[in-house]
Amino acid sequence: MLDAPRALRIPVTDLAIARAWYGQVLERDPDVEDASSVGFSVGGFQLILQQDDAPPSPGIRIYWAVDDLVAEHARIASIGRDSRFAPPPIGPQQTRAEVADPFGNLLGLVATDAARERHQRAQRTAQKAALQNVRETLDRMQHTESEQKKMHRLIGWAAAVVALLALAFAWTLASLRPAATPPAQVLPLRVPAP
Repeated sequence: MLDAPRALRIPVTDLAIARAWYGQVLERDPDVEDASSVGFSVGGFQLILQQDDAPPSPGIRIYWAVDDLVAEHARIASIGRDSRFAPPPIGPQQTRAEVADPFGNLLGLVATDAARERHQRAQRTAQKAALQNVRETLDRMQHTESEQKKMHRLIGWAAAVVALLALAFAWTLASLRPAATPPAQVLPLRVPAP
């Protein structure tokens, strides 16, 4: 199974000119240099300029992602401008363009869909915020439910204590009443006989 490309070798007839031109295009110095090649690391990708005395033949092209195609195309086209390889102008609706290096190799540019990426990033941010709000709401509800359960337990304990106190009070009152005296005996009255 193929993985992402790691390197591209570009034939050039003058290594010094190629080094200078690609250094300006990539806006960096090379990482590796020797007598027959120069290598630039760009986004985990190795671009190798290889000394080759034969003129390049059109063939493989690599396309680099850029945020602003028109501006990047104009910037690269202005570096070491050569009328033989002057690129045609491009319009704002184009998504790809090519610029030739000083040796006729084509450097492709492809516009990233920055608006779509920004929209997707905004959607992801909104989804994260919504999930955070849901989590916070659930946490608040759980906290409220926990507080209500504590309150119900407290009320239950208070009611039980009040009931026990009422029973104790009633018992105390009952024990403090004087003992009832038995009713006096009523003796039958005798009435004398006439």
